Amino acid sequence: MKCVTLICMFFVVLAIVDLAYSESDCKAGDVKQESCNTCKCVNGGWACTRKRCLEKRQIKCTPRETFKQECNTCICNERGDNAICTLKACL
Repeated sequence: MKCVTLICMFFVVLAIVDLAYSESDCKAGDVKQESCNTCKCVNGGWACTRKRCLEKRQIKCTPRETFKQECNTCICNERGDNAICTLKACL
């Protein structure tokens, strides 16, 4: 039980430190978007979600073509201007 309490306290301290070092030029209720994350103003500082944002890539490819990019497999969209790829960590 002590371990769970310590872990909880760690995350609370981490959240407070993160909030303390964030930009503090906001008013309660303000909302902004940073990449794919949403930020809300809390107690004069920004509190943001921490999603892993995938960057959009513009590539040229043959529509519906399957191809390799490093160790990942990709498939081209129907317009030939973008592709969806697996997200393996290539070593």
